[in-house]
Amino acid sequence: MTTPGSASNACQSGMVGPVRRWTTILGFVVWAISFLTAPAHSQVPCDFKGVSVGDKLTREQLMLRLGIPQFKIDPPDSSWEEIQPLNEKYGITPSAEIRDDKLGPYCRETYCNIPFGLNVSDDNIPVKVFVSLKNDTITEIEVSFNSIFWNDIFPILTKKYGSSWNIEKGQIGVMDYETKKIDLLEHIIATHRLGGRNSRTNDTCSLTATNIDIIFRHHDMLGALHAIFVIKRESKDF
Repeated sequence: MTTPGSASNACQSGMVGPVRRWTTILGFVVWAISFLTAPAHSQVPCDFKGVSVGDKLTREQLMLRLGIPQFKIDPPDSSWEEIQPLNEKYGITPSAEIRDDKLGPYCRETYCNIPFGLNVSDDNIPVKVFVSLKNDTITEIEVSFNSIFWNDIFPILTKKYGSSWNIEKGQIGVMDYETKKIDLLEHIIATHRLGGRNSRTNDTCSLTATNIDIIFRHHDMLGALHAIFVIKRESKDF
């Protein structure tokens, strides 16, 4: 004889299998929809003008691929007599940029620096490019430009690398090293949520951009305020 309690238990037991199956199917459908509609990590590139982090290139191959036919390899360092007055007047980083402008495109063992000769957008906005190397493999690409072009260039970044960015806004004090005058300016930091991938090498990268790079005014040919876009390989070494 079946008691009310045993009938209820049998009914519940019979329903468990179908419920679990439908729960599993529903979960899979939700996952599949989110997977298919989300921007794929692999669809976001890690390159600037066709040169990507993870690419294995000699310094000469790198510069030629970026369209820089004339450049120096391992040029001599500036003398102390040349460096010290600029450091005292402008600070270490702005001083180095002034010397780089004078030197022109060049490469050393672990990096290549292009202070002029490259432009972006249909308006030919000038940029500076710094590429880090490790054993002839590109590990980081920094693209600097005048901050007044931030509103022109960031939409270009979102078109190429996708719209999935975290945006932080605040304020930053920027000092003129020579006069010690400080201006309080809007500071924007954009960090790509997904990152990118080099489809040839499977290296992955982080993507970040900011409208003001350092707390000192620059004194180079780009102008007093620099924005910067950084593509950095996610390290495999530990």
